[in-house]
Amino acid sequence: MDDLENRLRNWGRAVRDPRSRDARAWSLEGNYRRSSTEEAEDEAPRRRLPSPDVDDAWDIEIAARLLPIAHHVLLWLRYVKRWDDDDVIRHWRTLMSEPMSKRTLQEMDASSRINLATALELPQVVRKERAIRVVRGILRQALDLPEISMA
Repeated sequence: MDDLENRLRNWGRAVRDPRSRDARAWSLEGNYRRSSTEEAEDEAPRRRLPSPDVDDAWDIEIAARLLPIAHHVLLWLRYVKRWDDDDVIRHWRTLMSEPMSKRTLQEMDASSRINLATALELPQVVRKERAIRVVRGILRQALDLPEISMA
């Protein structure tokens, strides 16, 4: 997948599509989780879109988790939940405890895409190590612990 917009749409479809949930668990814990939304055998088959590219969606998911939380939430609302601008603006105060204007939304949207494109350029090993450092930093800050060297 070439275009970032197409990759983000694929990511949203992969997260929403129960077929792709069995292909890869959407969790960094690494534990396989069976999908709770399985089709009934007696249900008539429906015309479906082709399956999303789960591997590419997973690359987007890992990169999105490295973004600041507000940017990750914005991308999630746009591509997974498929909210339009008005819905995002209306619910942003509830979700993030701060107001959002149309202009701020456009600026944040552009910034989120730039940050995501930058994160996608990092090799996956570096992204995973960086994600681990970010999580450790958050936990250390939340629990008020001293810095621990993991050499």
